[in-house]
Amino acid sequence: MGNITTIVGLGGLLGMAVTSGILIAEGAVGGVIWALSAVALLLAKDPHFGDAPALTLGLIAVTLLLGLIAAMRARAADAEVDRGRFIALLAVLVGGASVGFGWAEWNEVPFTLGDPESYVGTVLGVVAAAVGGHAAHLFVRGSVRAGGSALIVGVVTCVVSLMLNAASFYLPFAGIVVLLLVLIFGIRLAKRARAKYKGLRILA
Repeated sequence: MGNITTIVGLGGLLGMAVTSGILIAEGAVGGVIWALSAVALLLAKDPHFGDAPALTLGLIAVTLLLGLIAAMRARAADAEVDRGRFIALLAVLVGGASVGFGWAEWNEVPFTLGDPESYVGTVLGVVAAAVGGHAAHLFVRGSVRAGGSALIVGVVTCVVSLMLNAASFYLPFAGIVVLLLVLIFGIRLAKRARAKYKGLRILA
């Protein structure tokens, strides 16, 4: 699909990272789905870059473990909620790093840990995943607080994210559009949440 420095390659990376962040931030179900799809994709590739596939696989495993721990913390006492959110954020960032790291390798860039492509891919993966994870957190939290079913909201989030993830992989340039849409969506959700909180403070 081209070198990581091309627009097409960057588009695919950004799209897959942002949708991965959404899946991971959704919760345990989304995290498991993301990990399974990521492993399946990794195993489908020709592992001819030495230790890079093994390292990517390790990052995926760490992401899944952090996501499951965060989900358990979220169901625990209120004192554990903030810790669960921190672990969930960490899971999103590690997941984004694994996507960016793997994408640089999969696009047949001459690849070693010291190459610029590995750093560029990892940083962009982290940033894009953070954008997707933040938007997913706001959407899921707002929908559930508004009376929506956590199960239905989670399923819808996962299905839409998987569709956008596949589009970013098979049509890499679409990943740029996906990133922009999620970024705009997240900004609007954040503004709406701040406006609602401000209104509640005035009433108080």
